[in-house]
Amino acid sequence: MLCSIASLTIILSATWGIGRLSLLFVPPTERRRNGDFYEKALCMGSSENISERDNGLACLLVLWNNKPLEKYQDDIVTVFWKNDRDALPVTELYYSFIWERLPHPESVEFSKLYSTYLMKTKYVESVTPIGHEVNNSYASVRDYFSFFYSTSEISVRECNKVILNKELANTILTRSYDFIIHEKSLLEHNLMGEKEDCENKFLVIEELVALVYCEAIKNQLITEIYPLIKKIKIALSDCQISTIAIDMLEMVEKNEVEECVDLFESIILTKNKKLYSSAFTGIQCLVFMKENCDQDVSFEKFFSSIKYLDIEYSKTLWIHLTPLLRQPFFAKEEAQKYITLSVSKCIDIYEKLANQGERYYLDGLYNCVDALHQYYKNVKRTGMNETDELKQCIEKAKKIKNYEIANIWSC
Repeated sequence: MLCSIASLTIILSATWGIGRLSLLFVPPTERRRNGDFYEKALCMGSSENISERDNGLACLLVLWNNKPLEKYQDDIVTVFWKNDRDALPVTELYYSFIWERLPHPESVEFSKLYSTYLMKTKYVESVTPIGHEVNNSYASVRDYFSFFYSTSEISVRECNKVILNKELANTILTRSYDFIIHEKSLLEHNLMGEKEDCENKFLVIEELVALVYCEAIKNQLITEIYPLIKKIKIALSDCQISTIAIDMLEMVEKNEVEECVDLFESIILTKNKKLYSSAFTGIQCLVFMKENCDQDVSFEKFFSSIKYLDIEYSKTLWIHLTPLLRQPFFAKEEAQKYITLSVSKCIDIYEKLANQGERYYLDGLYNCVDALHQYYKNVKRTGMNETDELKQCIEKAKKIKNYEIANIWSC
């Protein structure tokens, strides 16, 4: 959707700052102003300083997605890709699949570059020969997981996808096992929060292994790589780290679908928020694998129970539900009915208490409506007919008198 020059000015000012942005204004025409924005952003993007270069990149992303000017297409390619077509340009701001949203060389094969990125990128280690470092180790693991997920077939993100092969699967799993063995001594100390940080990054590793497990089943690689998965599961268990996501995939592989759903529900109802992410990764793999399956898989009981959860937990639950509800599995008519019934009842509860000044309920209301919005977009994207229940629920959500919540529907 295009925006006006005034709106674009506001967006870019957040990146450049009002003082720097003022240098860009040349009065005559809107087109001239847009050209000035592009030229300034390209100048910043050409900088050897990575921070300034990323500022230019951020501005070009905003510009190109709102006011694309084809006359600058070749300039953008030259600034960021130069003569290198065998590696993704470097950025400290974004995941690497953002390069698909900007002009790029026609010869670039993003799927191949993404696979190369996953093969070469390593986790940052906190354990060194001289002690423990406080660094971005957790962030590096989280970023790697997010990149793998976003470029996998499981994700509905619109970007080129990586097809998991035996070499990539073995590389990821071997790297993950070696990382667990290398870093596990951090669990013995907690002076600077080392133990908790280590537990958190091992939980992310466990989710990553589950995603690889899922893709391996789909791509018929499981026989070759399962011994590595089992080895990692034992290592995590020895470190007293949950393997819920991996356990759920083992159930799915054995076609124990009901047991898998029951395990998921029990984790949510035990109110252990630390395991929510793992449980949702496991269930996302399940619905991905069973999307076109005739086997009866229903989450009606789970959705009907959300209204009974304490708001402290349910407001977090809606955040985790948002990416899950983007899966085509939930666009079916039966699912639309029980999901929107749950959302509608939660809106009634949250709105009443939010209007009484209960902050947690306002947070819960926002998260619930945001999940509904993403779900609605999923139903539209899959081409399924919207049920009357969904339409009525959306009308109810749009009548909520809160600026931030109302603004959800403008996106």
